[in-house]
Amino acid sequence: MTADLDKYKASLAIDKNSLDTCIQEQVILYSEVSEHYINALAIRDTKKKEMEEQYAFTCLQIRQDAANEGRKITEAGIKEHALTDDEYLASVGAHLVAKTNTDYWASLKEAYSQRSHMIKELAGLYVAGYFSDLTIKSEHPEEVSNSERRAKLTQHRRPLVKGRTKSKT
Repeated sequence: MTADLDKYKASLAIDKNSLDTCIQEQVILYSEVSEHYINALAIRDTKKKEMEEQYAFTCLQIRQDAANEGRKITEAGIKEHALTDDEYLASVGAHLVAKTNTDYWASLKEAYSQRSHMIKELAGLYVAGYFSDLTIKSEHPEEVSNSERRAKLTQHRRPLVKGRTKSKT
C-alpha cells in the first residue's frame, strides 16, 4: 500500500466528540479518495492495454520466428510460448499491481461512503443525548441519569440469537 492509502485509511476514524469537524472533513476526504480512485483506474486500464499489446507483439514475433525458420506452429503453440514470455509476464505483473492498487482505492472509497452514513447516525444520537452522561436533577428521586436509564433498558432487552429474537416463554 502507498503512503496516501495509509493516510486516508487513518482518517476514517470518527471522533464522536467532534462530529462537526468530521462533517466538514468528510466531503473533502471523499473527494480526494475519489480522485485517487479515478487515477488508479486510469493506470490500471493503461497497464491492461499495455499487457494486451505485449501479448499481441509476442504472438507476432513467435509467428515471424517460426516462418523465418521454416517450421509450422499451431495457435496453441503460439499461445503457450506467448504466455511464458518474460516481457509478457512482466506486463501481467504490472497490470496485477495496478489492479490491486485500484481495488484498494475502491474499497477505501466505499469505506468513506459508509463513514458518511455513520456520521449522520452519530449526529442523530448526539442530538438525542445518547452520549450525554448528565444526571437529571429533580425533586423526584425516581428519576435517574441517562447512563443508568440506558443500563436498565439494556438489561430488559431480549438478546438476539442467530438473527432471530429469543422469546421470553
